[in-house]
Amino acid sequence: MEITLKGFPLKVVNIPWRNNNLSTLHTDPPLSEQGETIVGVYLLVLGWLSWFGNSLVIFVLYRQRALLQPTDFFTLNLAISDASISVFGYSRGILEIFNILKDDGYLITWIWTCQVDGFLTLLFGLVSINTLTVVSVTRYIKGCHPQKGQDYLLRVQV
Repeated sequence: MEITLKGFPLKVVNIPWRNNNLSTLHTDPPLSEQGETIVGVYLLVLGWLSWFGNSLVIFVLYRQRALLQPTDFFTLNLAISDASISVFGYSRGILEIFNILKDDGYLITWIWTCQVDGFLTLLFGLVSINTLTVVSVTRYIKGCHPQKGQDYLLRVQV
């Protein structure tokens, strides 16, 4: 099959490792009902444990807020972003797998909610990656150059 685009012929090639075969759009789903339930329970447990653990870290840091060092705020930032990922990253999949809105829920099938969930998951994922990068750099400075680390911390606290 050839398609012409601005005068140039393009040949459509069926590459087996890509999902560009339109004849497979109306086939059976790759997972059975039992498989979807297993994946849903896994996402539910993983999301709940992530949210609970990070909420516990946030609570402990909040209770000791007067004693926090400047580097402890990196841990707080990481806990907030990871808890947010567990809320926005897992919730949509869990709702769809368990069909909580019974196929008539406009909220879950609306494309805008998918885009918002995707954006927020990406945003909090990038925040987590950047926070881990900053934590790594500060640990390197404290471990390999302790005098520079103390000078830096004194300037941050002033």
